[in-house]
Amino acid sequence: MMLPAIARSAATVDGLVGQQAARTPDAVAVTYAGRHLSYAELVSRAGELAHRLLARGVRPGDVVALLMDRSVSYVVSALGVLMAGGAYLPLDRRHPPDRLRWMAEDARAVLLLTDGPAAQAGGPAGVQVEEVSPAAGPVPVPRRLPDVPGHPDQPAYVMYTSGSTGRPKGVVNTHRNIVDFVRDPCWDPHRQARVLAYSPLGFDSSTYELWVPLTHGGEAVVWAPDRFDVAELRKVITRHEVTAAYFTTALFDTVAHEDATALAPLREVTTGGDVLSPGALRRIRAHCPDTTVVHAYGPTETTVFCSLQTFAPPHRGEARLDLGTPMAHTDLYVLDAGLRPVPPGEEGELYVTGPRLARGYLGRPGLTAQRFLPDPHGAPGTRMYRTGDLAARHADGSLTFAGRADRQVKLRGFRIEPGEVEAALVTLPGVARAVVTLRDDLPGGRGLAAHLVPDGSAAAAPDTESVRHALERLLPPYMVPSAVAVLPELPLTANGKVDYSALPRPDTPPERGEAPRTPLEEKLCGLFSDLLQCPPVGVDDNFFQLGGHSLLAIRLGTRIRETTGHAVTIRDLFRHPTVARLAAHLAPDTE
Repeated sequence: MMLPAIARSAATVDGLVGQQAARTPDAVAVTYAGRHLSYAELVSRAGELAHRLLARGVRPGDVVALLMDRSVSYVVSALGVLMAGGAYLPLDRRHPPDRLRWMAEDARAVLLLTDGPAAQAGGPAGVQVEEVSPAAGPVPVPRRLPDVPGHPDQPAYVMYTSGSTGRPKGVVNTHRNIVDFVRDPCWDPHRQARVLAYSPLGFDSSTYELWVPLTHGGEAVVWAPDRFDVAELRKVITRHEVTAAYFTTALFDTVAHEDATALAPLREVTTGGDVLSPGALRRIRAHCPDTTVVHAYGPTETTVFCSLQTFAPPHRGEARLDLGTPMAHTDLYVLDAGLRPVPPGEEGELYVTGPRLARGYLGRPGLTAQRFLPDPHGAPGTRMYRTGDLAARHADGSLTFAGRADRQVKLRGFRIEPGEVEAALVTLPGVARAVVTLRDDLPGGRGLAAHLVPDGSAAAAPDTESVRHALERLLPPYMVPSAVAVLPELPLTANGKVDYSALPRPDTPPERGEAPRTPLEEKLCGLFSDLLQCPPVGVDDNFFQLGGHSLLAIRLGTRIRETTGHAVTIRDLFRHPTVARLAAHLAPDTE
């Protein structure tokens, strides 16, 4: 059975119909929580949903929002939307409800698919809601699959990224984009036989995790942990014989330092989203000698990845990290301000060209025209995408990353426009001006820092903790600054612009809790302080309010097991974030 053939008329994978999948209709297509869905079941359930969507009025090109957890139902829903000719818009429940409503309304979603009644809280006003039951029970009786007219340049999905103007922007990717991506010769069916699918649904790596294995006769192993845990990752990889996975560079670094051998069973591991640590790469290569490591680069606007640097056994070499080789049908230019190629060794702005360029930004023709330009070096009618990244091309043809041409930053794999965070800050009472920067000297390491100037309307300056709590209602968790400082005025350069280099390091919050009372509390206080690189903490101090985040929580769990002998999960740390509560959970008999 070949999945690409299920919706030819809907252009789900136009041009890919002739590609033969390597397995039969009874082969497993999706695995989740002990449940296996065959290709025949997936096609039947998605086709049945597509008929329901058509009956609801979904038409080719319409956007259908998906507000659901990672599960079999999500895969069925995404495929069902494509079979009906629509484009799916993944929404993340961890984002504030108002933000989810705004995105659904901005995308003009005609329908919201959910996997439970509670999900309706995120629906935009006036939009129909359809609950998709778990893919269990008898398989729907197959009927003729929807015969929907379509075109390769029809939208397939919309994903929102941070926007510099203060609101996110929706990137529209087409069927042609996905088809060219999944057909790239870099995808070896043997290595992609069982791919771990765990990325947030609104993260474009989910495109790789679902459609690469399913269009090659492989299996998507859906994993939906409450919190990422390296020990659980090892179990999932082993239990389901996972062969390939993608990790952001921050997560790759964490796994490399906590338990590099957890990835040894993989045939291929891909990492990207930010600058990769050479040390992390060396550790994975040393502990996973039979695993191919792929260093990937590519913005959402170029459909997941556009270039790859591959370290395959047995010849791994010690070549420097670079942006790799362009994928098939793709080219990378390094151009000056006049869109002319720069000489070897000099820095310029990086542009990407090829059939994987997104259609543009939904409902924003002006911004689309600024970032998607006519390609002066290609055939008439071709386009190139202005990435905003700086790069240098060397004499051997390799490209190295050299920073950003604008203020955009990357944090734990997420693309963030500081302007969007600043726009949210100045809507808060008492805040006149705000700047947001990415710093490496915060408690807990790399993170966002906000510097505020009060408007003088209140007797006291804005409370920093209240500011963070207010932002949690406006922004996704990864965009909320981990440190906030209040200044009488912002430092300026001689020409009147903000002097970012002169912004002071936000002070570490003073000790607020009591001193440790037991040997276990004393050890935990020391671990909190060491990992966050902050002064001694008290037993009532909250790990996450002091600057901790999910990746540091993984490291904290490992340190606790090594130091105290107590087994602790990431879920434990989120439920018991203070020393006192965590100690009581780990050793209740001592209280």
